[in-house]
Amino acid sequence: MKITTRSFVALAYELTLDSGEVVDSSTADNPLTFVFGVGQIIPGLERELEGLKEGDTKKVKVSPEDGYGRRDDGLVQKIPRASFPSEVPLEKGLVMTADTPHGSTNFTIVSFNDDEVEVDFNHPLAGKSLNFDITVVTVRELTDEESQVIDAYEKQQAMAAQGHKCGGCGSCGSEEDGCDGHHH
Repeated sequence: MKITTRSFVALAYELTLDSGEVVDSSTADNPLTFVFGVGQIIPGLERELEGLKEGDTKKVKVSPEDGYGRRDDGLVQKIPRASFPSEVPLEKGLVMTADTPHGSTNFTIVSFNDDEVEVDFNHPLAGKSLNFDITVVTVRELTDEESQVIDAYEKQQAMAAQGHKCGGCGSCGSEEDGCDGHHH
């Protein structure tokens, strides 16, 4: 079976930067699994997988625009040190999570002193070209249960694209689009 929209796919891969540094990998025994064509992986990699089948190998170079985007200096901010729990030891390069009105987001500590902490909300791989060496481990049709989960995921994504800031129909209680509850 070839990889097409809504195929279940398992990949073994090695992800390197142009410097040769290995930043991520998975093996055939513990592959990356996802549903193809619904936006669960970066667009530049997904586009290169269509039509491949089990056992195929491929080297893919993904530009920052098709990966995690360009770095945005506006996403580097200074936050008062008092905003961080005193029991959390800060260190340069530490990745932390913040809850925002749009869900959780990760950030990296750039520097800090007693008064403020400089943080970077860019993805750690933003602005970098990504080099994937992949092997397709599995390609199969979705089970009925997986298909239902993807249907719900796609509905949630469509609602988010329309400006809803919730988890999908029913979870936020919006009366719009057939939901029940409050408005955004």
